[in-house]
Amino acid sequence: MTASDLGSGFTRRRSNARLWRAYATQPVYVPDEARYILRTLETGGPDRLLAELERLSSIGSPWASAMLGFVSLLPGPNGHRNPVRTLELCRKHADAGDPYALFICAWAHLYGGDHQRAVAMMKKAAKAAFLPAALDLSTFAWNNSKTSPTVALRLLRLAEQAGHKGALVWRCVYYKSGRVGFARQLIGYLLSPPARLRYALSLWTNPCSCRVFMFPTWANVPLFRVKPRRWSGIRIPGSFGC
Repeated sequence: MTASDLGSGFTRRRSNARLWRAYATQPVYVPDEARYILRTLETGGPDRLLAELERLSSIGSPWASAMLGFVSLLPGPNGHRNPVRTLELCRKHADAGDPYALFICAWAHLYGGDHQRAVAMMKKAAKAAFLPAALDLSTFAWNNSKTSPTVALRLLRLAEQAGHKGALVWRCVYYKSGRVGFARQLIGYLLSPPARLRYALSLWTNPCSCRVFMFPTWANVPLFRVKPRRWSGIRIPGSFGC
């Protein structure tokens, strides 16, 4: 790979990041081979992007189905989530073992009230080395009163070792809760500002990477803005609510 190729790749990534920040309210994973889809945002806005995702999903694209499923799991204009549509879009790909679809289906089952199936699918996605699943599996364990906090921390360590940029932020959240001791609680408060800054920088430069993607349970608006914002950032919540 030449210096020119590296330069053009960096320019494309920076352009994609700026475009996504303008239209989107949350980061979302877009596989490298699918980044071309972001050009439709520039030429036709969110409506054209969604139409193209629908077309690709209809002809069997797992990642397009997963992205549409993610959109359906976020609150729509009426404030409601639609896990039923998400499962319709992603179930066959999840059954075939696609890790992105497994991850999205896990959250759909959770919102549908089937916690056991949600955990099973998240475990499969994590075992398939899907970074966001490794991270979110730790939050499943943390929020389960029957699971020891040390299990959640052990799962979180796997996400950290694999390179997820949000793992240190979650570690600080866990520590600050006080559930793992007073010393760690202090460490959590000390490390939280630099951890959040590190994650924010990663979000800013590459909001479509699997290394920053996690399911935003705190989201209260649709994924896409009707009109782009010239100067916009993706909100990082104050408490990363599980």
